[in-house]
Amino acid sequence: MNFKLILGTLFLFIFCTSQAQLPVVVAKGGDGTTIDWRSIQEKEKAIDGPGFFHNDCAQGVSPVHASSTLKGQGSKNYNIENLSDNNPMTAWVEGVKGYGIGESFEVKGITVNVIYNGYQSSPKNWKYNSRVKRFKVYRHGEAICYLDLTDEMGAQYFELPHHVNWETK
Repeated sequence: MNFKLILGTLFLFIFCTSQAQLPVVVAKGGDGTTIDWRSIQEKEKAIDGPGFFHNDCAQGVSPVHASSTLKGQGSKNYNIENLSDNNPMTAWVEGVKGYGIGESFEVKGITVNVIYNGYQSSPKNWKYNSRVKRFKVYRHGEAICYLDLTDEMGAQYFELPHHVNWETK
């Protein structure tokens, strides 16, 4: 009995300490829970402004792979390409039952430091769909950090850890 208790305690200790070794990056930003992107888009068109979102969504990010994708509904699609289409009103949506825990996507990019959390086509859609609380971020297959997001619409900015030996691939 004591052997099982000691072994269980050791396993729990090793598991907890290995999980704690990754740094946690906390995203900054977000603009509340009631952003009306369609109104913003219309105002931008009316004043002949520089563009809908000034390319701050994509930042040269190329989607590579998604673990699953929700099937399109009507004219809407939820493909991984939506991650880099410069439009926060579109989204990649995972396609499994439940809350999507454990689902993932892979992107390539030199600079990835902004994200829009959740399906932001409208405040109602944002509210009634799941959002990410924490990502586990990998670089070349190696976990480098956790990324914590706020539960808000709008842009969230972050800086991922960097190592001097990393090369851009």
